[in-house]
Amino acid sequence: MANVQSVAILSHQSPGRLRLRIPSKKGDGLFFQSLKDQLSTLSGVERIDVNPVTGSILLVHSIDAEKIAQFAREKGLFETQWGSTKTSYLHQEVTKAFNILDERTKGFTGGGINLGAMASLALIAAGTYQVFRGNFAAIPWYTAYWYGLNLFLKSKAGGNGGGE
Repeated sequence: MANVQSVAILSHQSPGRLRLRIPSKKGDGLFFQSLKDQLSTLSGVERIDVNPVTGSILLVHSIDAEKIAQFAREKGLFETQWGSTKTSYLHQEVTKAFNILDERTKGFTGGGINLGAMASLALIAAGTYQVFRGNFAAIPWYTAYWYGLNLFLKSKAGGNGGGE
């Protein structure tokens, strides 16, 4: 086992994607190029994008993330700090409350509108109200439209009222 100098912190993980940040090597282009070269020899790593400016590395892979961490540790590239993937109690409770409200909204509207659609309509209405009042200084109408449109698109695509 090689002597590991750097710590890579899990920034984001989803199936087939792993983003790590190595703050101690931020700005070190040679380190990140070497890292890319060495990790590309690992079978199952399909693509590697490194960004020395931000100190991050994105791996697109078809293997277990722990195998990537083990490879990096054995080669002395970095030690992976996975961190906690558990959500806080507050986050769980707020999510639960929004999911209940979403189900009630769908029930009340016969499944026609979910919570995300309701919120998007409210924001679009707020934006329209501001435009007709001539009030362009409060929450800007274009911000309300932007948020409303994004909520609408997310609620339609996800179908879960934005409780993603």
